[in-house]
Amino acid sequence: MLNTQNQQSLKRKINLIHLIKDSKNRKYLEYAGLGVEIAASFFVPILIGYWLDERYQTSPWWLLAGIFTGVLLMLSIFIKIAKDTNSRN
Repeated sequence: MLNTQNQQSLKRKINLIHLIKDSKNRKYLEYAGLGVEIAASFFVPILIGYWLDERYQTSPWWLLAGIFTGVLLMLSIFIKIAKDTNSRN
């Protein structure tokens, strides 16, 4: 037997599944996911570079490498988005 809290949690999960399955909402979720992917691809390498610089006292080299890597990753995502958009049209 499910208690009240578990029932509410289950209802929220079911509502989320219906939200994702709706094609109109799926498009918005896809764009939100792209935003997170772009931001993460840029900032994670920078943060790793900063951490490596702090750990090994090599400032600014690892940070610069992180910035360069982040820009390359972000550009590769933009290229992938452009190709996907062209193939849909």
